[in-house]
Amino acid sequence: MGRGCRGQPIFANLEDCEHFTYVLDDVAELFGWSILDWVLMPNHHHLVVQLSEVNLAAGMHRLHFMFGQRWNERNDSTGHVLFRRFMNIPLRREGSAARVMRYIDLNPVRAGLCAEPEDWLWGGYLATVGRCRPYAFHAPDLALRAAEPHHVEPGPARLAYARAVRARLEQTRGRGNAEDWRPSLDEIVVADDVETFRDAVDIWRYSQREIAEHLGRSQASVSRMIISG
Repeated sequence: MGRGCRGQPIFANLEDCEHFTYVLDDVAELFGWSILDWVLMPNHHHLVVQLSEVNLAAGMHRLHFMFGQRWNERNDSTGHVLFRRFMNIPLRREGSAARVMRYIDLNPVRAGLCAEPEDWLWGGYLATVGRCRPYAFHAPDLALRAAEPHHVEPGPARLAYARAVRARLEQTRGRGNAEDWRPSLDEIVVADDVETFRDAVDIWRYSQREIAEHLGRSQASVSRMIISG
């Protein structure tokens, strides 16, 4: 995830969004990235990236630098447009990529920018479910393999993913807190599997106290497990 400095809006108009996708296309080709999913929000962006080699930091530096340089020119501004340090979390566990994709596809709805995920044009959802052609950098077929591995054919996989996103939307519609849009700890945490504890903390921002209460353990024991691995 990359966020605008000082919380400033960085995708305020069509030109901002189009330029970012242009630069992202260049970066994805240059660094051999496959973008499984993406979304542009007014003051930040999310990317789900599959790497062909260890080059995420170099690619993100180029992406933010090239976008920021042109953004400053258009807005008669100077300095960093996005924070230097992007946020990245490896998605190693089965199902984690699918959960993150559903989460970011619903980000515009959660933020009140649109009523339905298919209403938001600046993201990967429409292409993933087959409603439009993908950008060159976007790999919806790879996204569907990650999100719906039990469906071999793209048609059923698209339908299954759209239903999963819809189900998540219906579960959370009308709830005001961002935390309500996360998967529940029942969906994430497996007892005695410390990697699932780390996912809950790093990806979904659950606290160690919440995990401990969910498992009926002490916070100290959960903390020791996370630290010791």
